[in-house]
Amino acid sequence: KQWYQRRVAITPGLVSLLADGWVLGDIICNVTSYSSYYCLPVGCFLIGGMTTGKLLMLHFPLKGRTWTCTQTHKVCGGIWVFCLGLPITQYLVSSTDVVFDLRKYNCSYGFFAGTWKWLKPASFVLMGSVP
Repeated sequence: KQWYQRRVAITPGLVSLLADGWVLGDIICNVTSYSSYYCLPVGCFLIGGMTTGKLLMLHFPLKGRTWTCTQTHKVCGGIWVFCLGLPITQYLVSSTDVVFDLRKYNCSYGFFAGTWKWLKPASFVLMGSVP
């Protein structure tokens, strides 16, 4: 987590602030944009999964001991794969919508394509109804 914050989140923003513009290239701009839309939902869903697991262990104490490490690793892996949906959808809809914003000094996805008029609410309903 700390590596991500230093390398992917803080360093490009600091460099662009000092240079008064984006000088790191398109690849790093895309990586910072797509990773920000990936890491936040992963963290939220993993915390929700751990909380739900603890609740189930308190509610059903004998069943909670039957979970193995491989089963919990599969659930966590499923969360990681599920959260790939939004960045992959963003890339497939329009990979050129990543723009540099001078107000925030970082790259972000613009949601400019017309497909996002119906796809954005659908993805928010899907991501919001899963937990």
